[in-house]
Amino acid sequence: QEDAELVRQTLAGEVESFGRLIGRHQGAVQGLAFHLSGSFADAQDIAQETFVAAYLKLGQLHQPECFPAWLRQLAVNCGRMWLRRRRPHAPLDLEETQLAASDPTPAEAYERAATREQQLGGI
Repeated sequence: QEDAELVRQTLAGEVESFGRLIGRHQGAVQGLAFHLSGSFADAQDIAQETFVAAYLKLGQLHQPECFPAWLRQLAVNCGRMWLRRRRPHAPLDLEETQLAASDPTPAEAYERAATREQQLGGI
């Protein structure tokens, strides 16, 4: 199913459809969150916060076919707010072009960091 259809189903009360959206976009959101925070643990927290916010604000999405871009922007906003709360004096130097041009992709970076953290024993 397409994201737009899953959004419509979620708004109609089918909560399991939102679970499918999470499953489909979790890696990308966690990867983006890792790109923002540089921390595996913080990336997980930011991703969770992003999906909670997405569920609560889903009714504000007027074009369900724009869900991926909307979710990405929500993840960026949640990540920035998270970092402000955690490091109030740290400058956030994040340009959209940096995110778009990042190599590897945020999802790949997240996976690499998760693997590296597991190999180091969570240090």
